[in-house]
Amino acid sequence: MGRRARAAAAGRRFARVALATTLATLLASTPAAGHRLKESLTTIEVNARTQLVEIVHRYYVHDAEHAVSQLAGLSGDIRSDEMLQQAFGRYVARQFGLADADRTPLALDLLGVELEGPYLWVYQEMPAAHFGDIAYVRHRAMQDVWSDQVNQVNVKRDAGVRTLFVHYNDNLVVVPPPAAETEPASGP
Repeated sequence: MGRRARAAAAGRRFARVALATTLATLLASTPAAGHRLKESLTTIEVNARTQLVEIVHRYYVHDAEHAVSQLAGLSGDIRSDEMLQQAFGRYVARQFGLADADRTPLALDLLGVELEGPYLWVYQEMPAAHFGDIAYVRHRAMQDVWSDQVNQVNVKRDAGVRTLFVHYNDNLVVVPPPAAETEPASGP
């Protein structure tokens, strides 16, 4: 093999090693970043069978554990400690609310919390008769832990899904009436 061929082969080996090193570094840093999207997902919809509005909140377990520790001073493994799970559920229930057109809060019942895989689910409900009264959403959960937390709320109606994004400075976010369900809405 000539000098040029050896140099070209060495250059290719260097490029492969550099690429492998870069990929390894990127892959190794991904778990550290984990799910750090700083967002939650809440779905609001009527269950026709039970005639109840079901409100389902989804959070990463790690985030829930961090919030309970930081906000309530409680520590432990939220995966195995039902008291910590319930504390987080109560926290979410205090931070989330629905209101009518006059900004009067609608009564919600906290049903409980469920752990499933990487998620902690918090369940609330209210009578389906009040579904049409929902005009505003307040969702401050986790925003007192991370100011860049974005809480996504999907309101499912017959006309389609209305997606709202609740940011740190939002107080009440308007839920457009069913007739206006054409574009995603967001807070001010």
